[in-house]
Amino acid sequence: MIYVNSPHARGVVGLSCGELARYTSFHACFDAVQAPPHSRKSYGVGYDTASNSNDIIRSMHPADQWVWIMDDDHAFPSSTLIDLLDRQVDIVVPFYVQRKSPFWPVIYSALPDGRFTTISLADLKGQTGLVKIDSAGKGGVLIRRPVLVAMAGADCVCPPPEDGDPRRLHDPACVWPRSTWFEHRGLIGEDHVFFTKAKELGFQTYVDLDVPIDHLTTIAVAPRQVPDGEWFVELNLQNHVRVIVREQAPGA
Repeated sequence: MIYVNSPHARGVVGLSCGELARYTSFHACFDAVQAPPHSRKSYGVGYDTASNSNDIIRSMHPADQWVWIMDDDHAFPSSTLIDLLDRQVDIVVPFYVQRKSPFWPVIYSALPDGRFTTISLADLKGQTGLVKIDSAGKGGVLIRRPVLVAMAGADCVCPPPEDGDPRRLHDPACVWPRSTWFEHRGLIGEDHVFFTKAKELGFQTYVDLDVPIDHLTTIAVAPRQVPDGEWFVELNLQNHVRVIVREQAPGA
């Protein structure tokens, strides 16, 4: 993390991840992220991404005014966090698409029956900047402290740990250790649950189309030969989608 001069208050740069690292390109981006002075990193580690996100939030100190929760399968410019903070809204996500075919945007509108429908690239034609949405993937979500306080029912004013002590201890009366901002409800994922709860409390979620980020995945690349003997390269993008790439002549 790189501290930069910024008018923004300090906050927590969080990573929700498993026990093993996945993408080197992600960690290169995460190490280089620009943040306001005195911001801190926090890690939520485990198989349950909802629990990971809650652990990151519970690690916040009273002076931390926002939390940025990133997943470890993205790549992004170092200015991404500052760009989102500059928007001065309660909840905002960067813009990215699914990492498997059909590569739909990971942003949604709510339907009257409680389900969600994807906002397509065609729906966004000609639009830039902030767009109001009802739900999204939580990778890269920036959440201001008032949202977290409203969901918990009270603020956490427990003093931060002594310098060098990694533990975040809470007063027995504090509600934050027992609060769940992200949670699963049946087959509904923690992303939809969080954004729905925020909406019910009067908070608007936005996607910032001016802050697109990469969604990382692995693909299989293999040589293939057609009956006439010609060779080409096949990219397996999963979900039965394969792309043929013909060789480009050296020096072309």
